[in-house]
Amino acid sequence: MNKAAMDKLVFFEGKKLRPELLDQDARRWAGCLVLSEDKTDKKGKSFVNYHGVSRHQLRRLYDEVKHYQKLLEDKKKLYPKEKDRGWDEVKPLVKMVRAKTAYMVARMKDKEKNFKTKAAYDSLYNFIDQSLNLIDEESHFNAFCLFFEAVYGFYYHLGGASTK
Repeated sequence: MNKAAMDKLVFFEGKKLRPELLDQDARRWAGCLVLSEDKTDKKGKSFVNYHGVSRHQLRRLYDEVKHYQKLLEDKKKLYPKEKDRGWDEVKPLVKMVRAKTAYMVARMKDKEKNFKTKAAYDSLYNFIDQSLNLIDEESHFNAFCLFFEAVYGFYYHLGGASTK
């Protein structure tokens, strides 16, 4: 298991969002989701082979989280006088992302033969699991949304766009 997957995830220092969360931490987690391997073809030409979490699966998961963030904003507008009502309705859906991720990871690992790719899917589950364990209130969810966005950006930077 990658070092980032073993580190304890922390969103805040006191009441402030940790700047490292959206930079170094996000880069390390993204590195767990996409793995590159230098290869040489039969003609001696070098190329990079990417393994890891499928860009389609990660995008689907990211879109779902962003959907819940928008749903929360919509509920806050709908019930402006009831401060926690929107979060109380959205929180169970956010927590269910763990189960959906577990199912997706199990399915993808059953299909996958490459050990490195299977490890990347384990890291995806750890990323979601650790993150959701930290979410108890709306501000924690918003921090997670920012963190996921940063991880997603680094994922593409590290070659995630080349995964199948």
